[in-house]
Amino acid sequence: MPVLFIKNVHYEGGVLSKKQINFAPEIKYSHRYSPEAEKSSIIESLRYALDIPFGEKTREDTYKRELIRACSGQCGKVTITAIDRFGQEYEVRRILNQQPEVLVSGILHQA
Repeated sequence: MPVLFIKNVHYEGGVLSKKQINFAPEIKYSHRYSPEAEKSSIIESLRYALDIPFGEKTREDTYKRELIRACSGQCGKVTITAIDRFGQEYEVRRILNQQPEVLVSGILHQA
């Protein structure tokens, strides 16, 4: 399910536990993020939750994996609320070391 716009990301567990970061469509990234979180942590958690693999030339994959673990904790969850190109809102949820889940109108679909 291609993402057109990410509305927000919510964290349960880890250093960002109970934080929600909202995105605005006209700026493409968040100006306001939790002071204890760096932008790269947020970006890596989005990449992980959306199941986007590392690029072939990624040199810092161990560092990036640690960022994901720090953001989500040992069994924390990242939940992304997004809108597809048809305007349909959906959620992508991922718990560390598990496959992502996609929910459309509250119904679980294959990721």
